[in-house]
Amino acid sequence: MASIFSHRSPALSENNYRKYRSYIREDFSECCAYCLMHETFARGQENFELDHFKPKSEPEFSSLIHEYTNIYYSCHVCNQQKWKHWPSEELYSKGYRFVDTCKENFSMHFEDKEGYWEPISPAGEYTTEKIRLNSRHNIEIRQMIMGLLSLFGEPPIDWDRPLKSQLMIIVNRSHL
Repeated sequence: MASIFSHRSPALSENNYRKYRSYIREDFSECCAYCLMHETFARGQENFELDHFKPKSEPEFSSLIHEYTNIYYSCHVCNQQKWKHWPSEELYSKGYRFVDTCKENFSMHFEDKEGYWEPISPAGEYTTEKIRLNSRHNIEIRQMIMGLLSLFGEPPIDWDRPLKSQLMIIVNRSHL
């Protein structure tokens, strides 16, 4: 199964990563790369930011500051939680790192327990701990979305697919 998100190919190349915003927003289906929430649930795109997946503050990643494939769409809350965090070499070698939603399946790292994302891998544990994916707010939003989908007779959320595509099912059915 493919990853949730992917950067366009060929990757864009600019000397200012802020110029990527509209493209990154589209590549991430208007969803946060970390908590997977759509802009709608974070009060719009003004509450979303461009995140350097590999932090620009780390000397070994400073050359990636304008690298398109290192820029991720993030809600303000997740971006602030992630901040400059990056695992030590020792932790990384044991699998403790951020889940990369552009390169791997979310379900390899988390099991959905009615809106609570149970980490099932070291990367899932690290991501949950650093970004606080299971905040009360996030769990309540996930439960609300699951409830809406069930009202329309839809199967449970597939967190390996962009949330926007699943929400469009509800929107399209409500206009029939």
